[in-house]
Amino acid sequence: MSNFIEIDDRYVDVDFSKEPEFVFGDTGPNTFGDYCDFFEDSEELYSEEQIREACEMQEENGSNEWFVRRIRDQMREGSCVGQAGAALFETMLNQHLGKANGIDISSMSMYKQIGRSASSGASVSDCYECMQEVGFLPLDTPANRERFGDHVMADTGFSTRFPDGWKETAAKFRAPGGKLIRSLPGMKTALAKGRMVQVGREGHSILYLGIRYRNGRYTVPYVNSWRVTWGQAMGNHKGGFGWDTESQIKKSASWACTIDSAFLN
Repeated sequence: MSNFIEIDDRYVDVDFSKEPEFVFGDTGPNTFGDYCDFFEDSEELYSEEQIREACEMQEENGSNEWFVRRIRDQMREGSCVGQAGAALFETMLNQHLGKANGIDISSMSMYKQIGRSASSGASVSDCYECMQEVGFLPLDTPANRERFGDHVMADTGFSTRFPDGWKETAAKFRAPGGKLIRSLPGMKTALAKGRMVQVGREGHSILYLGIRYRNGRYTVPYVNSWRVTWGQAMGNHKGGFGWDTESQIKKSASWACTIDSAFLN
């Protein structure tokens, strides 16, 4: 059975700056430190032929959109960097545990660590560092409260306080390692290898999920944090997704990161 998805042109190369209904929050420029490993230095880059072969496989089987458990809604807060970072970790955790057994992750538990206020925004580089050094809290749900007590947090609400001793639980939800991507060939190779990549462009942060090649152009599906009523249907969701072509992918490759894996430590 093919997982071919017709691309809705309304959600191709969306100019985020022309979406006034929504709030952004990627402050850039990012300041990735010397501690970072670069994807291009540690992994062999694919040839164009290998990338096209991977695109065909993803066209047939789908890509990481099938592991996205839910579509986020950042509401009127500039928390997109925290939203995309949490989506990255949560979706990879779903891959590890199985989607039915996955654990929903709080976006705000990250944004409160890297943002100064509800509307300040944050940088992708700060999120990348924090998800490795501190971690996330689980989302505030009945199931997570039963498992983690009050060491949970909602997706929105910057004024929410961290519970006492929260870092002990957050340490269970740390990314064990990651890599930065700094070029278009690196980005295309990472996506072709099945990695998800958090990117920032035009004042907004989103999560790239895979890569396709159609009619002579590459397209990258991404999941956004502007609720399910924005964007194209994909996977099991009625909306929430968009597409970037190569011109936007190249912009996003200026500051992008991926994590090696995600699991409950």
